[in-house]
Amino acid sequence: MSRPVKRPRADHAAAVRHLRAHPGMWSELSTHRVGYAARQLAHRIHTAYRLPHYEPAGAYEAQVADRDDTSIVIVRWLGPHREAALRKAAALAAVRAGAPLPSRNSSHRAAPGVPGVQRNTRTGGPR
Repeated sequence: MSRPVKRPRADHAAAVRHLRAHPGMWSELSTHRVGYAARQLAHRIHTAYRLPHYEPAGAYEAQVADRDDTSIVIVRWLGPHREAALRKAAALAAVRAGAPLPSRNSSHRAAPGVPGVQRNTRTGGPR
């Protein structure tokens, strides 16, 4: 029994460069023998899940086209205006969520005049 042939991996960096040069145009990214794998990749591209080339989430649209015995992932970039709007919305959401709290790591001593965690000189722990 022979082993199945491995399909070539998609070059996402090259695909993104091509898509950014041609905003709004659909481009074929990869071919899959199993439709589930193609649908999963399309979803990961749209949400930018573990694919940093496609950030921010929603800046790229991906669909699956079935052709013969294969499923093909096609992708397009929605353009700079859509990407700018998504980045602005993400920045506003981060501001609304509030700034992260300062670290309570007792190994750091606050600079004079700067609020922060101070060490208890007797026990070495935080005050």
